[in-house]
Amino acid sequence: MKLNISTRIKVFGIAVILIVAGQIIFTIKNVNSFQNSYVETLRAKCQKLGEFLKNDVEYVLNLNIPLDKLVRIEQTLKDILSASPELDCIEISDLDGRVLYHADHSSMRTAADSETSSSQPGLEVSAEGLKPSGFSQNQMDTRLPVFLQKESRQVGNILLRLSATPIVAKSREILMDMITVILTSLLITFEFLSLFVAFSISSPLEKVVGDMEKAIINLKPLFSRGFLLMPELHHIVSRFDYFLETYLSHIRPFIAAQRWFEKTTRMILPHITRHLHKLDAALLSCRASTSNGVSHKTLQQSLEDLKSGFSDLHVRLLSLSSRLSLSAFDPLKDQQTAKQDVSVKRIPYIYIRPLIFLIVMSDSFSTSFFPLYVNTLYNPAWHISREIVLGVPISAYMLLFAISILFAGNWSDKVGWYKPLIAGGLLNAIGLVTTPLCLDFYQLVMVRALAATGFGLFFMGCQRFVIDNTSAENRSPGMAAFAAAYFSGSICGTVIGGMLADRIGFGNVFYVSGSVSVLALYFVIILFQRNEMPLGQVIRERSGFSEILHVIKDREFSAIVFLQAIPAKIILVGYLIYFVPLYLKKIGTLQSSIGRVVMCYGLAMVFLGPIFSNYFDRLAYRKYHLFAGGVISGLSMIAYYFYSGFGPTLFVVVMLGVSHSLSVSSQAALISETDTVKNAGAGTGMGVFRFWERLGNVLGPIVMGFLIARAGYESSAVALGIFSVVCSILYLLFSFCRQKKSR
Repeated sequence: MKLNISTRIKVFGIAVILIVAGQIIFTIKNVNSFQNSYVETLRAKCQKLGEFLKNDVEYVLNLNIPLDKLVRIEQTLKDILSASPELDCIEISDLDGRVLYHADHSSMRTAADSETSSSQPGLEVSAEGLKPSGFSQNQMDTRLPVFLQKESRQVGNILLRLSATPIVAKSREILMDMITVILTSLLITFEFLSLFVAFSISSPLEKVVGDMEKAIINLKPLFSRGFLLMPELHHIVSRFDYFLETYLSHIRPFIAAQRWFEKTTRMILPHITRHLHKLDAALLSCRASTSNGVSHKTLQQSLEDLKSGFSDLHVRLLSLSSRLSLSAFDPLKDQQTAKQDVSVKRIPYIYIRPLIFLIVMSDSFSTSFFPLYVNTLYNPAWHISREIVLGVPISAYMLLFAISILFAGNWSDKVGWYKPLIAGGLLNAIGLVTTPLCLDFYQLVMVRALAATGFGLFFMGCQRFVIDNTSAENRSPGMAAFAAAYFSGSICGTVIGGMLADRIGFGNVFYVSGSVSVLALYFVIILFQRNEMPLGQVIRERSGFSEILHVIKDREFSAIVFLQAIPAKIILVGYLIYFVPLYLKKIGTLQSSIGRVVMCYGLAMVFLGPIFSNYFDRLAYRKYHLFAGGVISGLSMIAYYFYSGFGPTLFVVVMLGVSHSLSVSSQAALISETDTVKNAGAGTGMGVFRFWERLGNVLGPIVMGFLIARAGYESSAVALGIFSVVCSILYLLFSFCRQKKSR
């Protein structure tokens, strides 16, 4: 029994409404609290600066210098403004309200600059500029009286006005963080809500429905038991047992009569069969006789009528026996059926989603800042370009990940999915926790290789879990759930890691990442400790290692790999993971904003990928999807030739997500139709494809680092864009040539 899809949507919709409403209320309170606190802090700073200026002015006044004749006051005001970018302007006025001195970050004017102080436009600080920001003049102004100390007489006022711009910018930054937190919390909620619904609601319901079907077949009541968070289900089971017992009490006489009838029928049927055989023999003997007398014909007709009657009785008894037979209630037969059901059904594949989400999230915490962290370990004594060195740990990670996928695929074919999950989670956690302990570049490469190996094992273990616990009918939804959890984890990890890096530093983020990986490992042990191996027969395929070089002979396979898959991965890793963090940091972008930019790629994949695969996936158009994806990626990166900065980078990241949403699923679909995959088997063939594809991940940081060192950031992006467009054109030409040859 499965929950109705509308019920799932309603449950998730209620959770979304509650979370979003709570987050909005919290965000409004948080932003308002920050603004008030920040303004009070700045006002206290202005008070101290004003007192410093007041003491200087009063000292000069005590030297018998009039307030409107102060010397070198401009330099003092400029020094105060340069030390306090939060200040909008400073004014010194007399008791009549005439502005004698006005200074802001762009100019400095005095009353002597105009013929009359009353006609000085712009000297009075207008409060009109504060209205759009929502701050009042009283909130932003700090006034201090100026006294002539020896006469104890007030002669003027000093006004310091705060600028609303930095306050609004800080508030906007917090607001963006809170919006990001809302999105992240929704993704996290959906993943764990799916597990909660499956573990506490849908799985118990399916279990009870299956037990009820078996109880009806066996005519045996269920054992009454409790269910987590579902006392109603316990009540349903109790009522079912009551009605089944009542039903059995009424039909027991009929069951006894049926058993007697079945027993009697089994005794009678052999006798009828034996007499039918005798009648057949008599008829054959009668037909073989040469006599044509009336009595002979009458005997033959009588024998045929008797045989027809016995045959009809035999058929009727068999039909009635099959209708009333208890063979359908045979417990032994039911046990065999139950074993077959278990071997087919296994564990709900939805259980793996939170684990994929956690492990991918933990591994993605460093995505938005990892090149910056590597930069802290760079040593110029290596005599290697900084840009190339920064990409080596990323390339090492991708290489070990590709190799571990091949190894994990063959290992999981032999031992199942549980051991790779445990080993992968443990190695990944060790690699993440030891990353901030590295003292030099070489140690960093080794621990990142360890983390990559663990992530590859866990990744393939999860994929094997989906394969082993789904049938041909629901394997596609299972793999879709796998992909959705992967990208959701990547989004949340990138965003959370970027925000944490701003607040606790790069090194501490790795400790948090390792803790999340340990949490995923703990969930594996808790959820699957009773299901350590797949219940069905483990499929052993040929080793993928023997197919790595053999596939180059397949031209169609090679064209997709070398003209589409590898270039796409070079751009993905080289640009998104390597280029974007370094470039945005170079132009002064906050780390949390870098995380949000990288997140946009995952959002495009999560929301656009299913749309493209469901509504635009046509077999004849798949090669055009690959071509269009490569061209969109390339042209968006060529835009750096005309524009640069934060906006174009965000645009390219979004377009990269759009292009990969269109082309990535088509790559896998086309590869699965090649001769290589058909001959080697789906598992081994796709594993080999993933290995070659991951070589693009390895080359991405090195290629991008080399280009940046030679040509700079913008030019390297343009070069990579041209490379993508050229590869896509070559692939399309190859497809047309192959299509003509096939005709």
